[in-house]
Amino acid sequence: NRATILWLVITILSLLCSLLIPNFLTITNLQNLLSRFAPVCIIVFAQLLVVILGYADLSVGAAMSLSTCIASYLLIQDVFTGILAIVATGFLIGLFNGLLTVKLEINPFGATLGTLFLLEGISLTLRPYPGGSIHELLLNAWRANFLGIPLFPFLTIIFTIAAFGFIFNKTYIGTHIR
Repeated sequence: NRATILWLVITILSLLCSLLIPNFLTITNLQNLLSRFAPVCIIVFAQLLVVILGYADLSVGAAMSLSTCIASYLLIQDVFTGILAIVATGFLIGLFNGLLTVKLEINPFGATLGTLFLLEGISLTLRPYPGGSIHELLLNAWRANFLGIPLFPFLTIIFTIAAFGFIFNKTYIGTHIR
């Protein structure tokens, strides 16, 4: 079973890391890993859906870069507007890629490769150097923890898994792609 093999590899790598890296199994490191995995979790599941449908989206990383650039400008001023702008950016990028691949019938590989370069160019134009800031309210929410577990990242991961579980198991599209 592939899942068993995957868990076995993860377990072996975790044990190896804990032996070779002194701080690997510390609470601080595990909190850091959980906090950094939360945004990636959303992207992983979205990309999984694209791959299951038989396509590829090469622009995902560039979309994340552009969203980060937008966040660095807007989240310091108003959290709600910043989050709305980030979600709208993701939606518009997905719509753009969808139009290229479905309506214009451009190969998804080529279309998303072009989108990747376009988005990276926009990102580098907006922020040629690292910078920006995030509103203290959002930072405090992200850092809040209960019993050492970062709440917002943990809830983000749980919500993402639940949402995609619902999509795959309870919707017409999900039940037909399984």
